[in-house]
Amino acid sequence: MKRAEDIRSIPIALTGLDLERMHGDRTEKKAEYIVRKHLADKYGGQANVEEDRNGADLSVLVNGKEVERIEVKGTASADVWQKLKVSGPQSHHALKNGGVAIYRVVNVDSASPCIHVLQYGRHFTLDPEPRWTVRRVSPEDSRYSLRGKPYRYDLPTIQSPQTNGGSRGDRAGYPRLGVVGRSTPLD
Repeated sequence: MKRAEDIRSIPIALTGLDLERMHGDRTEKKAEYIVRKHLADKYGGQANVEEDRNGADLSVLVNGKEVERIEVKGTASADVWQKLKVSGPQSHHALKNGGVAIYRVVNVDSASPCIHVLQYGRHFTLDPEPRWTVRRVSPEDSRYSLRGKPYRYDLPTIQSPQTNGGSRGDRAGYPRLGVVGRSTPLD
């Protein structure tokens, strides 16, 4: 089996102003801010960083020529691989075939995050896995059988110990519960 190559790590030092600008942003936005800061330092005023619409997050242009395409992935964790997912066929294709690198930004909530540059085939592979979106059922949604029905269940009523002959703390005052399929009640 081929051994993974060393991952290039780029430590970033954020100023108080940087942290203030990112305050309240989601993890993804913080990661993008950190990557843009790194690219500004790397290329100086020579680069133009644009939103990429072909499977990556960012395109870096120097003198009008594309020099880098980047998929930005951020996490508050220090672990590069924790919850690292790629969504959508365009991103999958761009990473696998289009020379796009993942810039994995870890510790996005700290003053010293780090960018790890990951290349498909050298540092990672992409394994397909099914995903489902969890969505709240709304009363107007006719696709679900609960539409318009009250959320009531006919459960047996358990009397309190005071009305069932027991005293507070006396287990004998509560009804004995059993498991379906068992002939004897549980203690």
